[in-house]
Amino acid sequence: MLGIRYQILSRNFQLYSRVQGSSLKEKLNNLQQRQTVLNKSSKELKRLDAKKRLEIKKTQKRAYPRQKAITLLQKQNKNLDQELKAAAIGPTSDSDLKYLLKTRDKRLIYTILGITGEQLRDSVLIDKDVKKFLKRGLIEKAVILTRLAKNRGSAGMNSIMKYFFHESQAPQSAVDMYNWRKKWGIPPNEFTNTILFDGLARQKNPIKKANASLVLKAVDRLIENNKLTQIEFNAALGALSNCNDITHAFELFERKNKGVEKDSISYLWILRACKRVESDSLFQEVIISIMEDIPARLIDAPLLFEFCKTLHSRDDNVALQKMAVLALKEYFEIDYDTDLWPKLLGSFQLLPLSHWSIDRRFPLNAPVVGLFLDNCLKSKQYSLGLQFFEYLKANKTEILDLGMYHKYMELQLKGNPLDCGDKCLEVFNEVESNPNFISFKHSLILLYKAFERQALKKANNIDKVKINEFLSKCLDVIKKNEGIYSKEFNTRLYPKKTWQFIFAIVKAANTNEALSSRMFTTIIDEYLRSFIHGEFSPSSISPTNRESRETLRFVELECIRLLNQLASRMSIPGIEEVDTSKPSLERNIFLQRRQLRQFKKMLLEHVDALQSEHPNVEDLNELDVKLKEKASKILDDHKTNEYMNYVLVR
Repeated sequence: MLGIRYQILSRNFQLYSRVQGSSLKEKLNNLQQRQTVLNKSSKELKRLDAKKRLEIKKTQKRAYPRQKAITLLQKQNKNLDQELKAAAIGPTSDSDLKYLLKTRDKRLIYTILGITGEQLRDSVLIDKDVKKFLKRGLIEKAVILTRLAKNRGSAGMNSIMKYFFHESQAPQSAVDMYNWRKKWGIPPNEFTNTILFDGLARQKNPIKKANASLVLKAVDRLIENNKLTQIEFNAALGALSNCNDITHAFELFERKNKGVEKDSISYLWILRACKRVESDSLFQEVIISIMEDIPARLIDAPLLFEFCKTLHSRDDNVALQKMAVLALKEYFEIDYDTDLWPKLLGSFQLLPLSHWSIDRRFPLNAPVVGLFLDNCLKSKQYSLGLQFFEYLKANKTEILDLGMYHKYMELQLKGNPLDCGDKCLEVFNEVESNPNFISFKHSLILLYKAFERQALKKANNIDKVKINEFLSKCLDVIKKNEGIYSKEFNTRLYPKKTWQFIFAIVKAANTNEALSSRMFTTIIDEYLRSFIHGEFSPSSISPTNRESRETLRFVELECIRLLNQLASRMSIPGIEEVDTSKPSLERNIFLQRRQLRQFKKMLLEHVDALQSEHPNVEDLNELDVKLKEKASKILDDHKTNEYMNYVLVR
């Protein structure tokens, strides 16, 4: 019995060893049985097959060379653009986008996007490439890349949403990305909802009611899954407060959610929501209730400042709007006495700091000063704003910045129309002499507006001596700050950009026709010099820029009015019948008057040409040459003052 068992075991062992034999034994057995020699054993064939499959798999993840991609595109598209070259295929091109949208060849897609299949497995690399596409404005390529990456494209899709919210100001496109990403297999990550909420909260225009409902539904899902965080809650509250219908904002604010509480940011957003309450009585009731409800531990300077901004936003109720400066005085260190403080409304009482057990006011800062001056401008408390700025100059100079000086100039312009030009000139000189301030164009614009407003007042422009001296001072200031040197005339000239302000000031100053003829000729001569210098040449005008053409048209029309008035002052009895063949004073006046009229006529032709939707550049150039010739002739005649004495003394 033992012998039989041994043989069975022995046979089984030998059979097993034969099946698991080496490649060489397999080849020898095949030679013995079939009389053929195998090149590869079955094991070797399996290994080669696996290696080939691996190589094919790797190849499918590689992009085509650019030239091969062009060849494939030429086969796939019969009407391929002839100018399309290999250099136009790739991640930096936008001319290959239409071919990207048509093809399903992944390797061709990789070539156009400038990626490989291996890179699609790295979410960090995908996000970097998406940001590069967005920086170049290739939004479609960025979206296609995230769709290829599927679940590894979450961060990239978040970047696309941010781009739509903050760069292109297209919030609806960002919302569409949020809705479509689930269908595309791109799941949201822990930042997606916050990006959506925060993006909607920071839009300049109120969001749609449908988007507010979307936000609330997203919050409900987070609550159901017990995943709502404090950051997401506040961001959602911010988004809902940026909707004209603020019922959703108050609905979320009043909820009691596990793991989430109302902090200072939550109260800040709900105060911003109060700005959209239309009824003044309801507004007062709601905002007082909110302020009373804020715990003392949450009260800080930003929260109280937001409350003051909310009062400041009441444009339809000036009396309520004025409460903002009282609130600023109540909560911040504004220490100066005046009789100009507005009175509290009967139904509106500010809560003192003692309500929250705070014993001292918060320090004064730049945002508080800016809001105070803004409120004085909006609520027409000009004297209060001027006094406040002068208080700051005397006591807190270090807090003043250029923007505050600009507001001070606006207050002077609105509050002191009789001498706002002189006052603003003093402020302008102070700003220009301050090394901490960078010269800013807005300072000059405010100064020119102040000049115009002062010149417009009857008390100033009815006095001939006073208005002529004031206008001379204005012209000197403009030339000093913006004049350009001309070798041809060996003096400084007024550039094109200043003439719209000059003529606006001149028009205001001459409301009662008190400007002298000498002032008229001075202004016209300055205009002619600027014209000859080339400030108004066709090359300096953008044919496609309607605004620049309208500005030039305004300047030329104002010049035509001045020419008309000067020509009328040169009129003497019988001027039209003067014998021009004999030298005389009347002859010189007649010829000069005729030249002014000819120049005016050519200017009118130029104005008509500018009114066209598509001005003819050749016609403008031809007119420009004629106008310069006529301007030179007029200036040459002005150098001989014999005949001008008659005009200038009038």
